[in-house]
Amino acid sequence: MNIYKDLFKIDKTRVIKRFTEIEKRLNRLRKLLKEKSEVDFLVDEDVADLAAHNLQIITQACLDIADHLISVFGLELPKEDKKEVFPILGKNKIISQSLAPKLRDMAGMRNILVHEYTEVEREKVYKTIKTDLGDIEEFVSQIQKFMDKLVKN
Repeated sequence: MNIYKDLFKIDKTRVIKRFTEIEKRLNRLRKLLKEKSEVDFLVDEDVADLAAHNLQIITQACLDIADHLISVFGLELPKEDKKEVFPILGKNKIISQSLAPKLRDMAGMRNILVHEYTEVEREKVYKTIKTDLGDIEEFVSQIQKFMDKLVKN
């Protein structure tokens, strides 16, 4: 990995745009968690749909960032499933090895939301947004630190 050459290939505008979208959607989910009860998420279809939609967009933005970095650095491509981009980033020390499987699992939830939307269990969506939003924040933080490190080297 030639970090000097590769740094200039990173489309910082693209990454920052995804970061901005992630933050906006995280704020919407936090607001929902504050204003609505678990019962609301399980019973009210509109609340459940809003939560699922925002979670899907957040996860897609993370996948887009991961795809971009894999492309820029010429890393191995996921063999079976797009969600494997996170272990690839972990293996290459772009994100931590401990964060990678958490994000892979969240991407699995995104796949269910997109492809198997009639079978989405609202309990899983609620649990994910209740307990896993910090993993998304950590992803953003680690990517920012990685990019900052490239600039300093």
